Amino acid sequence: MKTKYKYYFYISLLFSIFLGVILFLYFNSLKTFRVAHAGGEYNGIKYTNSIAAMNFNSKYTKYIELDLQLTKDNRLVCVHDPLMHDKYFNEVKQDPTLRARLNPLDKQFPENDFCYDDTLKKFLEENQEIIVITDFKTDNLTGLKFIKSYFEQFSTRFIPQIYNEDEYFAVKKLGYEEIIFTLYRVGSYSNEKIIKIIENLDLFGLTMDPPRLRSGIVDKIKNKDFFIYVYTVNSYLRFLQYKIFFGADEIYTDNLF
Repeated sequence: MKTKYKYYFYISLLFSIFLGVILFLYFNSLKTFRVAHAGGEYNGIKYTNSIAAMNFNSKYTKYIELDLQLTKDNRLVCVHDPLMHDKYFNEVKQDPTLRARLNPLDKQFPENDFCYDDTLKKFLEENQEIIVITDFKTDNLTGLKFIKSYFEQFSTRFIPQIYNEDEYFAVKKLGYEEIIFTLYRVGSYSNEKIIKIIENLDLFGLTMDPPRLRSGIVDKIKNKDFFIYVYTVNSYLRFLQYKIFFGADEIYTDNLF
């Protein structure tokens, strides 16, 4: 009898391992579309928007979201906050807040790691597969016009995020083929209003926070031919929950597990 029970135990164990592998492969089938949030975590630090973070996380995904701003003299910088629209580029480069982004314990922000228009262009030249998802903290349309002009040969490797329905056709007119509608600035919109809006939009993705996802919005979307993203998710178990029960396709994440 003991041999029989041992046999069943091993069979069950092997089946569980097999099932686990199948589920892991299934739920990671879209992992190539996983987005590194704000450049992705680097050295234990989030929101660095740094070249170092992008170099590190480009080993795990080709989609990197960056917080972007234009300075007073129309230079692009990769930073979440504070706002830079009233500062000149040289002021920004010497701002101690920026120098502390990579590592709060190191006040010397390396010159060649500071992400701005020139270094971002060089990064794209050296990393031909990378796609940048924009998150402009200064005026969105002005920023996207800058990208079309300055990154002319690389502009197809940018996917702009729009923050309301009024921006959609203006961004399309600029020549962007793929667009993500992110909902964090239209939190007052009902699910019904959002669904009505996106019926007329050709989107690459719809991005939302967990409460919006858990509200059941995905079940109400008909003829979905775009990705549903949820942000910012740093737990694999949480990702599985959102995917199995609420219809998320992929995530914005700091650590690309």
